[in-house]
Amino acid sequence: MLRPTAVLFDLDDTLIDRRASIQTYAGVFAEQFKAGLQPITASQLTEQIITADRGGYRPRPQVATALAADLPWTANPDPQLVLQHWMRHFPDCTVARAHALMVVKTLHRQGIIVGVVTNGAARGQNRKIDTIGLRSYLSTIVVSETAGIKKPDPQIFNSALAEIQQPSANVWFVGDHPVNDIIGAAGVGMTPVWLRGMHAWPTDHALPIHRIDGLDELLNMLPSAD
Repeated sequence: MLRPTAVLFDLDDTLIDRRASIQTYAGVFAEQFKAGLQPITASQLTEQIITADRGGYRPRPQVATALAADLPWTANPDPQLVLQHWMRHFPDCTVARAHALMVVKTLHRQGIIVGVVTNGAARGQNRKIDTIGLRSYLSTIVVSETAGIKKPDPQIFNSALAEIQQPSANVWFVGDHPVNDIIGAAGVGMTPVWLRGMHAWPTDHALPIHRIDGLDELLNMLPSAD
């Protein structure tokens, strides 16, 4: 296995711990809407937001509509108010996954190019990156809304490769989603590294060679520099 010249990462549920982020956001949500909510514990509220969120793969307006309908309100609020609150506050509640900053800083210090390729809205994804202090270490940030194409489409990966001016054979891609991240990155010739634990692997595809359960394991995979 060759030492990479660059390592690109997915953002949500890879560099970011989405469950922990929602747990933080639940506290902000409870404070804002406490006058209209019936008694609900912090853990119950967190779990209901997680259910509505569906791992970040549900459109934000639908999440807001579900929360406005399903939480124990004294009177159901306008879903638009819930949506506005989410868009304003959720990115600022972002929590980095364990070891994420250490790994990114170590790669950067070793002269390895680091970048992010993520699906999502540009404003929100960029605010998440800034909230956890990643921006100064990243040589490229490709967001689907800006790129006009989503993972696993090869064009979004190729856009990142063009920005860092590296051939795909020299680049690792680390992500949690089997199709969007791992199969997508492999399709353009990158070496995919699957971060397990968020999604089941599809049975109609062979398991990837490189699998990790924590981001710190990535550093152990790096061949030593000559």
